[in-house]
Amino acid sequence: MASPLTTNTPPASVERRRHGPRTRWILAAILLLAFVLRAWNLDWDRGTHLQPDERFWSDVAANVENPDEWRWSEVLDPEKSTLNPRVYKPNYVYGTLPLWASEAAAGVLMTDTMSWAVGMIDSVGIDVARNEPAAEPIGNRLR
Repeated sequence: MASPLTTNTPPASVERRRHGPRTRWILAAILLLAFVLRAWNLDWDRGTHLQPDERFWSDVAANVENPDEWRWSEVLDPEKSTLNPRVYKPNYVYGTLPLWASEAAAGVLMTDTMSWAVGMIDSVGIDVARNEPAAEPIGNRLR
């Protein structure tokens, strides 16, 4: 006989709250406002990279490049790969996703490798994507 604590159905006393379209519009407005505030005045330093992390990140990004020949043994070897930022700067502590995503966006847009707009807008997108799991419980409750 199964214990009542092991069932997945909520007790009859627990009523699931339904949110209407008004709540969804308010949540959408809050998220839009947050995105606008995050992306506002992206070129505050007018391309001079006054923030030390930005300057360091740009130096590393300038060195990372696609390999001349795609030999998988070299591409996947962290000691030899030209895609590994730690080959150029061993103390590079940031993840490679923002670096590669900015490089890919710049390549698609055919701009300079690290155009300030590409890098900044890309970082906004990555910040939003990275924080998406934090918003998941809210989205689950709104269903």
